[in-house]
This record gives sequence, C-alpha cells and structure tokens, in this order.
Amino acid sequence: MTTLLVLIVFAAIIAAFTFAVIAIINRKNEEALPKNMKRMMASMVTAVGCLVAVSFMEPSGSTTMESDVPEDAEVVADESLPLAERVEAVITEHKDDAYEGTDTVQSIDVADDGSAVTATIFYGSGFTSGTMRQGILDDSTVLFDAIFALDDDISEVRFDWQLMFADEYGQESLDQALEIAITREEFTKINQENFDVEYYDDIAETYQEHPEF
Repeated sequence: MTTLLVLIVFAAIIAAFTFAVIAIINRKNEEALPKNMKRMMASMVTAVGCLVAVSFMEPSGSTTMESDVPEDAEVVADESLPLAERVEAVITEHKDDAYEGTDTVQSIDVADDGSAVTATIFYGSGFTSGTMRQGILDDSTVLFDAIFALDDDISEVRFDWQLMFADEYGQESLDQALEIAITREEFTKINQENFDVEYYDDIAETYQEHPEF
C-alpha cells in the first residue's frame, strides 16, 4: 500500500510540473492560464495529501530490521554463554546435516577448567567410506580451528565421529568411525593451506579409525 501511495505522489508531482509548464507556455492566454493553474493546484493538493497519508502509515523513528546473522553465529560470538553451548553452535553452524533424524551433535563434554573439549558428532552419509573419511578429516581441521578460537584456555580438542554402519545382514547401527584428538600446540604448527590430512595419524594425540576405513 505504501508503495502505491508513493507512486501516486510521484505521478501527481509530474502532473503538477506538466501543468505548470503548460501554464507558462499559455501565459498570454488569459483564459488558459487560470484553468491550467487550477489543474496545477489540484495536483499539488493531491501530492501533499498522499504525503500526509504516507507519513501516518509509516511508524515514526527507526524501523527495527531482522538480523541476517544466523542464530548459531550469534551463540558462538556470545562469550557469556557456557563453552559447551558455543562449541555445539560452532559444529552445527559448520555441519547441520543429519540422517533419519539423528542429531548432528551427539554430546559435548568440557573439562571443569575448560582446558579440554570432547565432541561426539554424527557425520551423516556419503557415497563411499573413502569420501566420508576424507570429509571427516577435512571437517576436523575446520572445527579444530574454530573451537580453539573460542577460548585461549582450550589446550586440547577431541572429536568422536559417528557413522551408520551396516553389518552382514544389512542392519544399520551407529558406531565410531574415527576418533581424533589434537593439542593446541600441535595444531598451531599446521599450515592449513598446504596441510595433508593424512598426516593427522602422525601428529594427533589420538587417532583411531573404523576397520571399514
């Protein structure tokens, strides 16, 4: 509705300007001048009336806009929240897919002194065990970086990645796919642009893979 009124105002202003030009051109015509002036005044009155209507429709003061910042990002940035909540927000912000209703974040454990964080994460699904393994390692690098950045007191981060595995009968169950833990000291040595995730097996404090990997 507001847009329509703005268009009406715009049209009225143009009409007023047009009639004013006509009035000037026909200024020698005594009969045309009053007629055109009346049209111009009518258009101006219409424009002013529409402007008044718009001013009443629009709330005074600044309009509150919805934030474009995702909820997870707001939680991550809020240092007043418990560390466990912020860690969970980091993970769900990066990886929010699930599999048949299984929660992405299974559990978060934080040491009493905040020095160690353990997250049990459901990876989701993939095409092959190889692609899922690669995805887990790549995600681990991103999440290590983000979680260490939450608090300088965090000295070690551990991930227990979970996947759905099928047995010989085709029955699926949730099981540990890969466990990896690394210290802040070791992680800060990594050049993430050139790092080959295959070396996690050498530098991680803990590194265990499921036999299918």
